[in-house]
Amino acid sequence: MPAVRIKDQWREQRLFDQRSLVCAAIMGLGVLGLIVRLFVLQVARHEYYSDLSQGNRVRNEPIPAARGLILDRNGEVIAGNQPAYQLEMVPEEVADLEDTLARLVQLELVRSEDVGELERTVESSRSFDSVPIRLRMSDEDVARFAVRRFEFQGLDIKTRQTRWYPNGELAVRNQFFTPRYVVRFLVDNTLGRTWWQMRRGDTRLAEICDFLVLDNADELVREKKDPRDIRIL
Repeated sequence: MPAVRIKDQWREQRLFDQRSLVCAAIMGLGVLGLIVRLFVLQVARHEYYSDLSQGNRVRNEPIPAARGLILDRNGEVIAGNQPAYQLEMVPEEVADLEDTLARLVQLELVRSEDVGELERTVESSRSFDSVPIRLRMSDEDVARFAVRRFEFQGLDIKTRQTRWYPNGELAVRNQFFTPRYVVRFLVDNTLGRTWWQMRRGDTRLAEICDFLVLDNADELVREKKDPRDIRIL
C-alpha cells in the first residue's frame, strides 16, 4: 500500500505568515525610503533644485553693449560701428577639430598659418562658448560657407557689431596712442594755466608743470575758486 503524505497545515501557515511579514517589512522599508527621499527633494533641498529647474528654463545670455560713436569737433564720425559677418565655433559640438580646420583651409576661409593659433584659442576656451574663427567675412566668404554648411557641425555664421574707422588707421592712432608728453602738455596748459591765472602767479605750479606756457598768461585774471569747483571743457 503506497504511503500517503499528510500536509502539516499549521506549519505551512506559519511559513506563509513569516514570509508575509518579511515581504511587508521590505515593502515598509522601501516606502519609508521613498518618503525620506521625497522629503529631502521637496523640503530639505527645495531651493537648490528649484534654482536648477529655473536654470534649465531661463539662462542669462550676456549681450555686449554697442560702442558709442566718436565725433570730431566738426561733428564728423571718426569711430563708428557697422555690422559684419564672422564664423564662430562651439567646441563641444565639433567632433574633430583638426579635420574641421583643415576643411576650412581648403575652402579658403582660414589661412593655413593661422591653424595652430586657432587650435590653441579653441582649447583654451570653454567647451560651450562660441569661439570666433574668422572675422569680417565678405559676401563671397559667407556664400562659400553657406553652400557647405551641412558639412560643418558646430560652426555657424553670426552677425556682430564691429568697429569702423572712416579715416583709417590715423584715427585709431590719434585716439588710443596719444604720447604721454602730449597729455601732460594739454593738462598743464588747461587746468594748470587756469590755476596759475587764479593765483596771479603766486604758485609753484610753473616749477612742477614742465610744459606750461606762460607767454601772455597774465592777460586774463580769473576769479579764485576752490580746486574742486574748477571745470575744464
